[in-house]
Amino acid sequence: MSAFEIILASIGGSAVLFTVLAFLARSLINQLLSKDIETFKKNLEKTAFEHQIRYSQLHEKRASVTADLYASLVELNKRADIFVSHVMIAEREKTLEKLKELWKAADDFKDIFQKNRIYFDEGICDKLEKLNESLSQPVSKLVMTLQITWETHDLNELHKVWGIAKTELDEKVPDIKKDIEFEFRKLLGVKARKST
Repeated sequence: MSAFEIILASIGGSAVLFTVLAFLARSLINQLLSKDIETFKKNLEKTAFEHQIRYSQLHEKRASVTADLYASLVELNKRADIFVSHVMIAEREKTLEKLKELWKAADDFKDIFQKNRIYFDEGICDKLEKLNESLSQPVSKLVMTLQITWETHDLNELHKVWGIAKTELDEKVPDIKKDIEFEFRKLLGVKARKST
């Protein structure tokens, strides 16, 4: 065997050995990476599942809070309407009873809203505060005028303030309430149409 053949045989043998070692190394690396990828995939799936559960629970809580807040809002609106409607026709005791029911509804709404405002964006919070203000201002003025009227027996001012309160409750409040209903439906994923 010539020197050239010996060199060629040793290079060829080395090349074959190198190729085999490279193939084995590649197979080993692929196996290790495959195990790492599987572990990573499992951890990722587990984390995604945990986030999905947390999000689901948060959405459930938000839906519950929204329902409670809306129910208290409806009750407050109803009590304000009843009080304003009874002021001109009811006797003093009945009017005070309706006023007490109204203040309780207002306190309940305020309590639920303040405890849960974190679940709503600032736009909804502003609308809720605007609605509360639109209900409380005319009613408060009516209550003050009513107390004065009980002492002076002058019904002219009471009638004027009652008319303003009634108009505000009948005209302002429904539009704000519709905006809030629209926002709540969006939050809950219910089909909502913006009123014009």
